[in-house]
Amino acid sequence: EKPLNYNNKSTHPVVLILHGHHESDKFIKYRIGNSNYFNSNNMITVYPNGSGFILKNWDNVNKELFFLNTLLDTLFTSYAIDTNRVYLAGFSQGGMLAYKMACAYSHRITALAIVGSSIDSAYINNRCSLSRPVPLISINSIKDRACPIDSFTYKGKWYNSIESGIASWALKNDCAITPDSITTNKKYNVKIWRKDSQDLVSLWILSNGGHAWPQGKGFLFIPHFRPSKLINGN
Repeated sequence: EKPLNYNNKSTHPVVLILHGHHESDKFIKYRIGNSNYFNSNNMITVYPNGSGFILKNWDNVNKELFFLNTLLDTLFTSYAIDTNRVYLAGFSQGGMLAYKMACAYSHRITALAIVGSSIDSAYINNRCSLSRPVPLISINSIKDRACPIDSFTYKGKWYNSIESGIASWALKNDCAITPDSITTNKKYNVKIWRKDSQDLVSLWILSNGGHAWPQGKGFLFIPHFRPSKLINGN
């Protein structure tokens, strides 16, 4: 989707937003809800689909990474894109793939925004080599049962706690393993890792909301999928 004032005479930032497991581009658009933020910031938004017929997934990591990298090539050729502002966002399983995309193609990804997802710490520690820092904001909910903030197993793989995974990403970006700033109140807990006095990695743990995009749209009859209203995920 192009911003309303798109033109080929100036370059625009682009954000790829990856849907969750057994979802699709339509699901993630619904979850996000109002996309005025992207238009107001002249951003090109792209909602790729994973593999599958109706309900999509990102299970075949190598195949999906190749697909996303090829998609970037196509976007750069077809649209006036600022290649220094290429952002990758992911929800749930889409967030898991986004981390791996940033590992494989850090020279192309400017920053990450992850919602309701976790890091495969073993992958990050053993198979991820960043060619440059890739800033990250991760938003999770303490009441998210699909992606708990503590350690859990998903598709036979063990995932450390959310904070442990984020700390691994901070280390990959040459930050200290312990956060430089911690803010705690009734609404959220925010931990920030810095490099050269600049915020580079941040983790937001919300006190309410389920497996959903904050201030987006949920499924009102399923409490687990109701979004938090504490912050705007966009």
